[in-house]
Amino acid sequence: MQPTPTAADQPADRILTETRVVAALVIPFLVLAFLILYLYPQESGRRFAWQFRPDLMAMYVGAGYLGGAYLFGHTLFGRVWHRVTNGFLPVTAFATSMLLVTLLHWDQMDIRHFPFQLWLILYAVTPVLVPVIWLRNRPQDPRLLAAGDKRVPRLSRLSMGAIGLIFVALAVAGFLFPNWLIDVWV
Repeated sequence: MQPTPTAADQPADRILTETRVVAALVIPFLVLAFLILYLYPQESGRRFAWQFRPDLMAMYVGAGYLGGAYLFGHTLFGRVWHRVTNGFLPVTAFATSMLLVTLLHWDQMDIRHFPFQLWLILYAVTPVLVPVIWLRNRPQDPRLLAAGDKRVPRLSRLSMGAIGLIFVALAVAGFLFPNWLIDVWV
């Protein structure tokens, strides 16, 4: 006969210190990237790892970095792991894609440019570090709804998952066949 689980048997739903340290280290880079790309898009080639064209693309990417800072800010100052856990795998996917794009366009990169050197270090480390800290912190998630949480209906979750898979397939197709994507986009 199995003993009845008690509250003491449940994971603590805490954010580990090492996860908070990584968040604290990442936030300044994300905020700096946001400020450079969003406020000075025309100077991205000088202040950032490379020049964005058009400037609106720099602002778009900069806004994404602000979203990352928001996630890691909640990770640094938050009380419970279950509120931030779902952001770590998308960050991993983004960081991995940035590393792949960098390697794919290596011939256009200036290794002597300090912002690029910083970029390269960050994106060589991030695709490994973020999933490692997620895996280490994941056992802390009790996978229970907390007071005030709402369960997203199954149909909505499945629909969003299907839409996400379609976007992933389109992104991979665009990555492998960029001319096709350009023809579709333009």
